[in-house]
Amino acid sequence: MRQTVHEIVRRDLKLTPGQSAKCRRSRTNYYDRRTTLREQVAGANRELADALMADMAFAVKRSRPAIMSSKGSGSCNGPQSFMCCKCATCSRPSNR
Repeated sequence: MRQTVHEIVRRDLKLTPGQSAKCRRSRTNYYDRRTTLREQVAGANRELADALMADMAFAVKRSRPAIMSSKGSGSCNGPQSFMCCKCATCSRPSNR
């Protein structure tokens, strides 16, 4: 059977009252610090999730005009498409 550290310390070490009090303070400090760190990690995870969702939403918005213009008649619909069409026109051998 597996024993916890607390059980072993309480039963087997035969600590003095001062040593027991010091162990309790250490355990309390550990649990307080662990709680604080877990809250920080949870907050960081929420921030990361928000950033990923924002990035995904931005990527969808950014890709829609390119998809729409590629399905269109080939005209220059937006500023990005206009620049692509302009570059393509300038780079044709007949326009040099």
